Amino acid sequence: MKKAVFNVSALSAVLLPAIAFAQNFNYINSFVGQGLVYLRLAVTVLTILMTVFFLYNVLRYIAAKDPKDQGEYKQAMINGLIGLFVSVAVWGIIHLAGSITGIDTTSGSPTVTCPPGLVYNSTAGTCGTTTGFLQ
Repeated sequence: MKKAVFNVSALSAVLLPAIAFAQNFNYINSFVGQGLVYLRLAVTVLTILMTVFFLYNVLRYIAAKDPKDQGEYKQAMINGLIGLFVSVAVWGIIHLAGSITGIDTTSGSPTVTCPPGLVYNSTAGTCGTTTGFLQ
């Protein structure tokens, strides 16, 4: 129990400056950007594989003569459709989460949305006003 409390406390202490907009966003941008690139690639590859799996089972179902085999292939087709649904739902959830958090999920690198009244300074990697305060 004490170890869990220590871990949560340490994690909170590390993440608190990021929550308070008190540090540079460049490492967050690169980390989130790489994560989105890999996640987008993984979802695309899985969707393609699931589509191929579904079509393969459709062909096996059509070619099957035995009713027992047809039932097995029918179940595999249903599983393939469920997998496709989940894959497309995850893709939608990624885009929804990106639009809620202000991260652009359509381009290669994410953008940071600053609080109202502040402008993102890409060279410094921080949000600040145009007059020089908070930079």
